[in-house]
Amino acid sequence: MDLKITIETSQSDLIDKILELVKGEAAKVKVEKNKTIKQIEVGDLLDSLAKSHPVNSIKDPKEWQREIREDRALPF
Repeated sequence: MDLKITIETSQSDLIDKILELVKGEAAKVKVEKNKTIKQIEVGDLLDSLAKSHPVNSIKDPKEWQREIREDRALPF
């Protein structure tokens, strides 16, 4: 029977201590960094925006970029 332990913390030093404790043991260790709610919300919003409002006015993205690009003087 496999057993699983899940620990959630924002303390990286605690994770380091746990990893050191299980080093050399017959166990698989998986460390994940969860997305924050804000990251998930922004990603979801951008995805839904892209799906609901596609940019149909741009037929050729390369040509569009050439047209709107404004060159500036070099600083030297």
